[in-house]
Amino acid sequence: MRYQEWKRKGELESRLAQNQDKKYIQLENTPWVRKSESGTEQMALLGLFFNRAHMDQVIESNLTKWIQSQNPDGGFPWIKDGSSSFFITVRFLEQWNKIKWAGISTDYFTEDEYRRAQEYVDTEFLKSWKKMKGDSADSTIYYQHFIPFFLQRAYGFTETDLTTEFIQTWKELKDSVYVNWSNYDSGLRADIGIAAWHLGDKNKSRNIVDAFIDNAIRNPELGTYWRYNHQRQQNGYLAVLAKITELLVLNGESSLDTGITQWILVNKMTNDWQQNPHVTSLMLSLLKMKGEWTTTSRTTIISDGQEKQISGIGDVDNITLTREELKSFRINHVDGPPIWLGIITSIKVQPEDEIKQKGDILHIEKIVTGSTSKDFLQVGEQLIIRLKLSTDRDLDYVYIEDPLVPGMDPGISLSGYQWKYGLSYYQSFNSASAQFYIQHLPKGEYILEYKTGVVRSGTFRNPRTKIQSYFVPEINGFDQWKPKVEVYRK
Repeated sequence: MRYQEWKRKGELESRLAQNQDKKYIQLENTPWVRKSESGTEQMALLGLFFNRAHMDQVIESNLTKWIQSQNPDGGFPWIKDGSSSFFITVRFLEQWNKIKWAGISTDYFTEDEYRRAQEYVDTEFLKSWKKMKGDSADSTIYYQHFIPFFLQRAYGFTETDLTTEFIQTWKELKDSVYVNWSNYDSGLRADIGIAAWHLGDKNKSRNIVDAFIDNAIRNPELGTYWRYNHQRQQNGYLAVLAKITELLVLNGESSLDTGITQWILVNKMTNDWQQNPHVTSLMLSLLKMKGEWTTTSRTTIISDGQEKQISGIGDVDNITLTREELKSFRINHVDGPPIWLGIITSIKVQPEDEIKQKGDILHIEKIVTGSTSKDFLQVGEQLIIRLKLSTDRDLDYVYIEDPLVPGMDPGISLSGYQWKYGLSYYQSFNSASAQFYIQHLPKGEYILEYKTGVVRSGTFRNPRTKIQSYFVPEINGFDQWKPKVEVYRK
């Protein structure tokens, strides 16, 4: 059983709690302890999802609650016994259509219940349309408000039993979104392309597909993706990617499948998607995609003349190699989805040795300003410590430790959450270091800074500043600034 295999490999523990021996700080000393406990509890319940009888009961129970909340007018409310919501009803019908498209059983929702819900949104659509027309003579800019309805209504659309008024309004909406599709964002463009395909306008749908192909970013390490802007989490982009993937599948376009799969695997490795509401839509789209992404990777490891075959993850223990043994170490990917290799290296150094800055995926640079001299510091100087961060991909749960030189004192620096320069993080100070905990670090460059005063003279060792992904500890970096700091009195 797959669940027992995951349990044997230790994969049912929260990602935050794994590989503690490879992390710079123990989980108990971070603000993510409760998050880890919640993740472990969820993984422990995972076995229930492999019980078909249990899953049928859960699906039936949840859909029964949904159906029981359907109002007499056919619409669904935000909460039971509330007034019907056009948005919620459209969303429900859209997801129901996608479940049917993915080939999943839909026996829990009758045709009559679906018809009543569709009649409700059709009626509300006409009401909103008339109001929009009455409020403004130039209504083009408001058409995007109706695109989610346009997408939902396109599934199985026929003009049978529709009023002349509805058909005329529908054609006006369709003509508008077809003409202006290039003015919308990626998510709405994909919606229009999907709707066009279901409406039989295959050329229009194909034009939108070609535009996505032309604008795709192809990165050999990250995979294929499209430009997006998010500062807090990946929720929005996963919704967009699910729509783009569905559009590509409908049009039989498979040239980007491998790159899209690679982007998903890379980002799932470094980000926490447990509570992302759009993962289901993305998975439904991927299930229709051709390829071997759902198969298990087969890999051969060659170490010290010995060859070992592994499948999936978790089948190989830690391997310790000398620098010479590393030269002959080989990993061959036989088949299946792409694999990633994480290597953590260690080297013995003396305290006075200068260590070069390190970090490719995750980079940190320490900059100290405020001193009158580049070679030494003076007691009484006020310094600004700037930590320049950069990453080539989104990372969840990033930890930074910046040790304080014994001759410096941050003064009264309060611990707590901060929002500066477009980045949210938790900071903590003690007598030995300044620590920063970033729940989500988007791709890009950022600056963290704090002030400190020079209070003691002498010659001090300066430990390196460290940064690490708590999900994937082998993604890390450091910068020493100076191995030795000299402080003089004025």
